[in-house]
Amino acid sequence: MPMSTPRPSFSLYRESLAIINGLLGDWLHHRGNPLALNMYLSGKPKTDAQCQRKICVLVHGLTETSSIWDYPKRRDTDYGALLARFEAFSPLYLHYNTGLGLRENGELLAAELERLVQDWPTPIDQLCLIGHSMGGLIIRAACEVGRSEQKPWLASVSECVYLGTPHLGAPLARLAHQGAQWLRRQELVPLQVAGELLDVRSTGICNLTSGCWDTLSPPTLVTGIRHFVASGSLHVASNARTDEIPGDALVPRSSARGPHSEVWGLAGEAHFAGVGHLRLAHHSDVYLQIAQWCRHQ
Repeated sequence: MPMSTPRPSFSLYRESLAIINGLLGDWLHHRGNPLALNMYLSGKPKTDAQCQRKICVLVHGLTETSSIWDYPKRRDTDYGALLARFEAFSPLYLHYNTGLGLRENGELLAAELERLVQDWPTPIDQLCLIGHSMGGLIIRAACEVGRSEQKPWLASVSECVYLGTPHLGAPLARLAHQGAQWLRRQELVPLQVAGELLDVRSTGICNLTSGCWDTLSPPTLVTGIRHFVASGSLHVASNARTDEIPGDALVPRSSARGPHSEVWGLAGEAHFAGVGHLRLAHHSDVYLQIAQWCRHQ
């Protein structure tokens, strides 16, 4: 079992560094810049006796840190802590460079989960992966890597829970991409320069235009795992129009739900009217739904 790594406490430095990595993380990483964040799991129990047979891994989204899971004014309370208290899970929190591409982060997460399953001191009955926004896309990518490489750790994954994950892409990311392309086609040099500046985005952000690392293939879900999606909307009264625009402020309900196809087999979905994008990561109603989804065993 690896040495215990406590979950880092909130700090403005960590939050600022996460934003920088979200915007320029791939550039920092490939140049060996010390500001580039490395992927690791925190929250590992101090002793083997504290390790439960059920594990949940929480994966934050773009420019976020693990503090996104904290309930407002209650930093000792988050989905992981609640699942530990009421459902006997061992919660772990992923930290990573959100500026890297989805595929690259997926490969890194797959390797991290392989080490976790190999080193866990007790048999694993249940491994639940919970991702907020981009975090859900990283989980999908890691599972796809595990499937394509036939890795044994994938058999331990029982549920994947996606919270406000843009499976079909994020409108703001597409707007930024289209705006940059339009500006770069203009004859005026200042507009071309503005387009070049707008196009200075990390690979991670660019991947959000489609919600997939491979735009030639439709998004799929790995079989043998129970997949659940949760979406939100700013309006307290849910309807077809407001669930799409403005949606949860960043992700429309249709994108959070994913495609209607045979390769997209969901075990369940839930919509939370009046819950915005960020609040999906720390809301009591959302937690109760997650607990219900994870309680099937």
